Amino acid sequence: MAPGGPDLAVRRRSRRGVWFKEFVSERSLNSALRGGLLVPLTRLSFNVGTGWTHTSERPGFEIDARAERDEREFTSAAEVVTFARTRFGVRGGRRRFEYEEGQTFNGVDLRQELSRTNDVFAFTTRYELTPLTRFAVNLSREQDRFLYNPLRDSDTGRIEAGLEFDPSALISGGARLGYRDFDPGDPALAGYSGLTASANIAYVALDTMRVSFQAGRDVEYSYDETQP
Repeated sequence: MAPGGPDLAVRRRSRRGVWFKEFVSERSLNSALRGGLLVPLTRLSFNVGTGWTHTSERPGFEIDARAERDEREFTSAAEVVTFARTRFGVRGGRRRFEYEEGQTFNGVDLRQELSRTNDVFAFTTRYELTPLTRFAVNLSREQDRFLYNPLRDSDTGRIEAGLEFDPSALISGGARLGYRDFDPGDPALAGYSGLTASANIAYVALDTMRVSFQAGRDVEYSYDETQP
């Protein structure tokens, strides 16, 4: 990585509206703001980023409702080039999910059950297979702390490995396979130790058509009070 001055990237606030002609309750206006700072040195680079989203989109497949909420995040990372094609780094971040008052689904108060912070710290290794393809291994620790229901608090350990493709390549995105040890703070709740996977790959055909593939396997928090 060639040395250079700080690279400041800020995106202005964006708005996206969802409008239904007949189903008025399904209409929504979503806002987002992103920004970041990258400092590249000869063999070392630093970057920090922050973001804010206010949305009413569905939070997942389980909750069939446009639950209004705020999502805030802060990330930081440092990476050093140790060999010609190998990079080692650390990264950390916090995300905060907070639902607005009065947001419910099947009689459950989503603000009370799902508002939380997620803290992540990770060690990363990336090896450059080609100029546009990297093999990455991540070892991370996560903490989820719920704002109004501490019985849902949990810790997670992860190890993941996979391929990353440059956004400018014919094939972009990435795919990972991993192992997760999910440890709830409440001994009455079932934990999970097992396989996880994620893929988000896109291919541009004939410069006019983009074909994408997405898949995932993991555990997620449920709104259900009896099976969180």
